[in-house]
Amino acid sequence: MILQRKANDKINSIVDVLWYVDKSELDESKRNDIIIPSGHIHIVYNFEDPYYLVENNQQQLIPDTVLVGQFKKAVHIRYGNRVKQLGLAIRPSALFELYNQFSGLYTGAIIDCSLIDSMKTLHQTIIDSVKSNPDNANKVLDEIEHFFEQYHYEDKNTIFYEKMITYLEENRGIVDIKKMADTFGYSVSSLERNFKKHLGLSPKVYADILRFRYAIIEDDPKQLFYDQSHFIKNCRKYTNKIPADLSKSDEISLLHMLDLSLE
Repeated sequence: MILQRKANDKINSIVDVLWYVDKSELDESKRNDIIIPSGHIHIVYNFEDPYYLVENNQQQLIPDTVLVGQFKKAVHIRYGNRVKQLGLAIRPSALFELYNQFSGLYTGAIIDCSLIDSMKTLHQTIIDSVKSNPDNANKVLDEIEHFFEQYHYEDKNTIFYEKMITYLEENRGIVDIKKMADTFGYSVSSLERNFKKHLGLSPKVYADILRFRYAIIEDDPKQLFYDQSHFIKNCRKYTNKIPADLSKSDEISLLHMLDLSLE
């Protein structure tokens, strides 16, 4: 079972997507997965078998409570026999206000966040909710939304950088960086420096990730890429696959992105 949904209107400037995966007896052929760059910071909770980061034919154990920073290309992971995980896609502009953590500190990183003091209340809320509702994923996600609804967000930096992200999203990743800098009152170099510090990636890299994401979700790459070869190049970079193979994939992350069910 894969359950994924957009956060409600009260919190969607902070949390973009919530997801829940519960799958037992996972076939050997379906245990490989990919972290696909999405422009978000992910906080992921693992409740069943250990899972691993796979790099250079080596496996590295991933903590059960983990913060996944923004990546610039696909990263491979491998599950065990049983997968039960819950994840939050946090908008990087909000990470500092929520947890006093700059997104830029975690670019390309996967870290154990169980001991970060500012996150402990969130961790306990989610762990308690999953234990109390073992067979009701929607109830768990409802309770997480309610938890975030109790926050009051007023940080000016959060709002300012959220406007930048909204600008990139409204343009679906197709932007002129000079025009963007002018829009927000920066020189190009200042825009790039400040954007990367607060959000973890340069505006160009972030925009490229968004453009690919929208092309996949909307299934309309011709509107977002100037030719097929450019789209294929980006598809290989972010998923390690060619476009024709995306819908055939058993990988959980791609099923999330394509909004398909895991049978």
